[in-house]
Formats: sequence, structure tokens, C-alpha cells
Amino acid sequence: MITPNNIAPTEANAVNSQSHIAISWSDRSNDELGFKIYRRLSTENEPSIIAESVLVSPYIDNTLTEGQQAYYSVTAYNDNGQSANSKVVSATLDSIKPSVSSHTPLNNQQLTGSSVSVSIVFSETILLRDMNAVNISGTSCSYYSGQWHQYTIYPASVFNTELNTLFCSGDTVTVTIDKDGVQDLSGNNLDQDYSFTFSIQ
Repeated sequence: MITPNNIAPTEANAVNSQSHIAISWSDRSNDELGFKIYRRLSTENEPSIIAESVLVSPYIDNTLTEGQQAYYSVTAYNDNGQSANSKVVSATLDSIKPSVSSHTPLNNQQLTGSSVSVSIVFSETILLRDMNAVNISGTSCSYYSGQWHQYTIYPASVFNTELNTLFCSGDTVTVTIDKDGVQDLSGNNLDQDYSFTFSIQ
């Protein structure tokens, strides 16, 4: 028999999958007939049931439009009633992948001096998922590329770093951005790896 509070679905999660939101959960009951999915859009005050008789996790919500944010919870039910709600989770439908809008130095630019500023502007706020998301390497010099930390958010969409090029005359520098290491706040990765080069004179 289902009783409130003690068998609510756990580990609820909502993930943007570009064309839909996937809502998942863990089942703690052993006699449910199914699950009910509740949803509240960011423009609404109260949640409503968007699906009943759901049998398995995940549930796919493909009714949102681009940029809509939704809040979800899940309950288990049987003939005796339904459980308490799972925790509320949220996601925003976002099908647009981030991209590199511009960068300095420019590709194949020749520079002089004891230091070089590398700046990469993305199309939206991005998250560096690992320390190797942006790799900077030279043909004759090594550049420290571990100064940016895993899971660092760049709210201004701009990544900046300063390279010491004092003894690197004649070096060709390649900046590589790993598509799997950079994502927007909805979980979309870059469409492909991106790289550019410049030289130190």
C-alpha cells in the first residue's frame, strides 16, 4: 500500500537534451501502478499534471519552446493513493549550441613582446568542464594551461589568460578548444573543436 512521505521517488533530475527535457527519477516503491509528472513553467504560479500512467523513467517532455524554463516533480501512485512528490527539479529547453564569436590574437597573427593576452569570446555564458578545455601549446615553448579550474563559469562569455613569451621568439602557438570541455549552462557543448594559431616574433 502506498502511504505518503516514505516512498516518494528520489534522485529526480531534469536534463536539457536540445529537442526535449528528460525527467528521470529512482523508484522507491514496489506496488505502484505508475507515476505522475507535475510541471510548472516559470511563467506559471502552480504546477499541473502533464502525464499520468507513466511506467518508466525517464519521461520525455517535448512540448516546450526554445528558452522555456520548467520545474518538475514526480509522484508514484496506486489504487490507494499517491506518494509525496519528489524534489522539484528544473531545466531550460535550449537547442542552440555555444560557439566562438571572436578571439585575440587573430588567426596567423604575428606578435612581439614579452607577454601575450589570449582572449576568447563565446556566444553565451560558458562552463569549462575540465582543466584541458582550452589547451595552449607552442612549437618551442611550453605555456601553463592549468591555471583555469574545472567547472569554472565565465558569465561575461569571455575567457582570458596571459602568456609569458619573454624567451619564445620564433615560436608558433596553437590554441585548441575542446568541444566536450566547453558547454553552456543548459548542457550544450560546442559543435566541434576550435583552434587558431599565432606566432611570436
